[in-house]
Amino acid sequence: MAQHLLIPPHICMLDGPDYPNTTSSGKSRYDEIIEENDRLKALLLDNGISWAPQKLKESVKFHKMKTRKSAVTAYQQLPHLPMEIQLRILGFAMKCPFPIIDPFSKPRLEHLTKEEQMQRKKYPVQGRKLFFNNSFVFTQVITLEAFSLASHELRSTIKSVDLRVVGKYYDDEASKRDIFAMSYHPTVQSLKIPIHARPKGAALDHGIHAYCWQQFTDFMKHLQISSKSNRLSKLFPSLMRMKLDLVNFCEHLHFPGPACSTVLRWHTGPFLDELIVTGIPEDDPQEGPEHMFTHLVKDEGVFGTGPPLFVSQSKFLKPLTPLGLAVRVIRADEDTKIRRLLQFKDKNVRRVRASLDPADGKPPKAFYAPGKTIWKFTQDSLKNPERRWIEFDRESGFPADDIEMWSDEDDLAMYGSDENPFGLHGDPLFFPNDDMEDDMEDDDDMPALLDT
Repeated sequence: MAQHLLIPPHICMLDGPDYPNTTSSGKSRYDEIIEENDRLKALLLDNGISWAPQKLKESVKFHKMKTRKSAVTAYQQLPHLPMEIQLRILGFAMKCPFPIIDPFSKPRLEHLTKEEQMQRKKYPVQGRKLFFNNSFVFTQVITLEAFSLASHELRSTIKSVDLRVVGKYYDDEASKRDIFAMSYHPTVQSLKIPIHARPKGAALDHGIHAYCWQQFTDFMKHLQISSKSNRLSKLFPSLMRMKLDLVNFCEHLHFPGPACSTVLRWHTGPFLDELIVTGIPEDDPQEGPEHMFTHLVKDEGVFGTGPPLFVSQSKFLKPLTPLGLAVRVIRADEDTKIRRLLQFKDKNVRRVRASLDPADGKPPKAFYAPGKTIWKFTQDSLKNPERRWIEFDRESGFPADDIEMWSDEDDLAMYGSDENPFGLHGDPLFFPNDDMEDDMEDDDDMPALLDT
């Protein structure tokens, strides 16, 4: 409460659902076909082929019939490549050097950086074969809906995905205002973000209205789709890793409501082996929004947090300098009293553990005692996202190199015990006669208190 007393009156914002967009109710099938035809026409023109039927007929020239001998001679002039090499060449041709953002959907430019807007023009043909070799970034809920139309077999090939949630703010009039987020990023002196105009029908709403946590909840809902048996199934059945970029999430936002926690606890549940989140508002790690994200990670999974990577401008996103990344493992200690109590009450309790990717190979040999640490093949930097083997402490969850790994035996050897009251150097830490000498001291020998 003390924090909000320092906030100007126009910053006391509410968080809730987004206003419905009445201007566009979704693209129809006819519009999708028109856009697909335009892309095919542009592709033909880029390769010097006319798409007009009349010009296509005029360009056809009849030649004399080729004999079998001439056909064989022409075939022998071509180089012969094995089928494996041809498929590998095709795989490289279909692989994009950068992530594909919002596939099968029209992107919103305010969700992309200037560099990403230029890269989108260089995408290969958005065919379904692209899914096997490329990585994807989703910035809109509608793109997840469009992706759900793909087959289950195709969606099962995706093991890693990026979600970018660009928070929206509404006010009575559209403007660009500083919302006084001092702790957003060290390089951001003032967080001036675009404020959207509130629809005219919302006459009872006043002040800034934030659509941030509710927007994140919508993303989590659309990670599940309805099946033919009216049961929810995963949009990405084989998903193992996810990177979540929160943009424009300032510290003035209220804590996520019960709708968000309900979706995370009961609908999605722990389904990730690794989750990297950037842009979480600063709060108590044990009780704030950061703790809420741990419910998405499996036991012994990796969870990392870092400062935001983007900030909104008028028509694009401005990339920020990548800073540190704090990673830890979740629920990796198997010997806690709570887990022993759960196993005692219900013997059928099954822990959903994170799995190791066989392609990563075997981890190095542990430096500490067996069972005290766990190895994970993950990243520990946003600036250099290269993955490597990192050793974590099971009890605290933090990297083993960042904490002191003393065992109980080490403590006894250093400080002594009842059975062995000697330290490492063989000197006794206490003697039995010390207590007797203290009891024999006379109170008269004690100095009197000074009167003040």
